[in-house]
Order: sequence, then C-alpha cells, then structure tokens
Amino acid sequence: MTQRHDFPDKRKAEDSYTHSLEKLLKVAKLEKAQSEEARRDVAFQDYWDLVQWWSEQSRYSTTSAEEARRFLEAVSDRKHGVLPWLKRYW
Repeated sequence: MTQRHDFPDKRKAEDSYTHSLEKLLKVAKLEKAQSEEARRDVAFQDYWDLVQWWSEQSRYSTTSAEEARRFLEAVSDRKHGVLPWLKRYW
C-alpha cells in the first residue's frame, strides 16, 4: 500500500513493524477480507485462531511436536492455511 517514494505516516510505519496479526490486518486493510474468509471457511477460522496467538516471545518456548505440527499446518495448509490466504493479497 506504500508506493516507491511515499513517506508513510509514523503510526502506519510503527504498526507495520510488529508480529501482531491484528495490527498487520489493519495496516493492510484486510480486516473485512479476513472476517469474510473466516465466515466462509470454518477450517480457515480454526487455523487463524491458532496462528494469531503466536508471538515473537513464543518462539523461545518449548512446545510439543504435536503443537508444532498443528501450527505449521495452520500456516501452510494449501486450501485453508493462513499463509496461502495472505498470498492472495501480495
């Protein structure tokens, strides 16, 4: 949403440098698209609920292999995953 020679406002820049999916959705103006996808696709909503709780601090926590597998699936599932959905808007 920022053009090559744009100088974005400070709030937008600060909110862009975060791991908070909520803030990133707002900056990218994808809140409506995300909520529509979540209503349409229950599996996507379940994956989103799991992924949104990740934080940069949680990467230092120990987790079970099953939890790690579920998280990876939530991010990368081709039909319902969070990353494939986000790639639609790149």
